[in-house]
Amino acid sequence: MRLDEAPLGSRLHVTGASLDARSARLLATLGVAPGAHVELVQRTAFGGRVVAIGADRVALDNGTCRKIIVDTL
Repeated sequence: MRLDEAPLGSRLHVTGASLDARSARLLATLGVAPGAHVELVQRTAFGGRVVAIGADRVALDNGTCRKIIVDTL
């Protein structure tokens, strides 16, 4: 499923993303890369999401969330 389809509060495993190389590198530096475990902690205005990666929080816009593929843990 896509990250924007995941239910709030779910623990997720990032399996892939259909992003350009620059965006993929940026997300990888933030910890959102294939193989990462994240928790969906908040929905933002206009469809964005906030994910927790350990103690860190990362806000993602809706367009990016639609391109990130995840599985539930």
